[in-house]
Amino acid sequence: MANDVRRGTAEERLHYVGWLRVMLIALVVGHHAAEPYNAAGGEWRAMLDDPVRSDLLLYFFLLNRTFFMGFFFFIAGYFVAASYDRRGPWAFARSRLLRLGVPLIVVVTFGFGTIGYGIYGEGSGYLRWLWFEYLTDGDAEYGPLWFTAHLLVYTLTYIGLRAASGGRPLAPELAPPGHLGVLGFALALGAATAALRPVFPIDEWVRLPGNVPAEPGRVPQYLGLFIVGIVAGRGDWLRWFDGRVAAVWFGIGMLALAAGLVALPQEALWGRHPLNVVWGFLEGFIGVGIILGLLALFRRAANVPGRWLRRLEAQVYGVYLIHIFIVIGLQMALVQAAWPALAKFGAVTAGALLLSFALVAVLRLIPPVRAVI
Repeated sequence: MANDVRRGTAEERLHYVGWLRVMLIALVVGHHAAEPYNAAGGEWRAMLDDPVRSDLLLYFFLLNRTFFMGFFFFIAGYFVAASYDRRGPWAFARSRLLRLGVPLIVVVTFGFGTIGYGIYGEGSGYLRWLWFEYLTDGDAEYGPLWFTAHLLVYTLTYIGLRAASGGRPLAPELAPPGHLGVLGFALALGAATAALRPVFPIDEWVRLPGNVPAEPGRVPQYLGLFIVGIVAGRGDWLRWFDGRVAAVWFGIGMLALAAGLVALPQEALWGRHPLNVVWGFLEGFIGVGIILGLLALFRRAANVPGRWLRRLEAQVYGVYLIHIFIVIGLQMALVQAAWPALAKFGAVTAGALLLSFALVAVLRLIPPVRAVI
């Protein structure tokens, strides 16, 4: 997410990627806005204790999860090699530590940590609680910044591997894939997801070394699309891919989605069920199809610069970092409102987007903050 899409020659060619990032951050905000109102419940509902719910939001969740965070990893990976080539290993590593590491430390420690202290830290000093109970007990809250942590690990791993190879590119310059190439990746992604799903169903989280949270059932999507993004960046695929291939695979993805929704019981779509491996396999085709379809659509319809693109895209990363606090605040404010779930979802989504973009615009007026977000 914190990538270089605005810099260098990509700016003249890939305006539509900026619009895609704006769309994706709107989906992220909407996804979190829907958390307490979906019919499956979960910790978020228990925290807010809002009784309204909507079955439709379950399907919104289901569709989002097949592609949206993997798409962010793909876009981030796309610009990694070019950034390394332009800056070199040390300067690139420093920039990633600044752009990813600093917000990670600040938000996890002093954002979520302060909230945790207000709930659990009674009778203990603030700094003492942060260090001895919150940060060192293996249960620090990352919220959506699990993505920032993963992206930092993936990028630093790339830098290390590239430096160890003497700076040689890790991926060849390949032409954009045709149908067989897309099929191979969709099959591999679906098989890896299906293999993990019985052990790690949706929303099953673990802690990796370094206390980094991960949802293992989604890691094939995230890591796989990050790697494909690196290969795609080397070959400049986002400029040259065949829109007809993308359209066909969007159709295949929609057929896979329809087949899963019609043929599988609901428990197989988002819970522990013997058939969740089938849905895991279909997710590979659904996610790849949606990503290719959106790439083709936005390249055709939104590959234009403009003042709004410059303003909004510059704020996407900052919105990702802070939106969760605004979302939860609005959800708490609406707990007593006698509104249906979809109305609350719409109000929280719209309000959080407006407030998050506005706040980030103000924060970016501060030069040290602007250097990070």
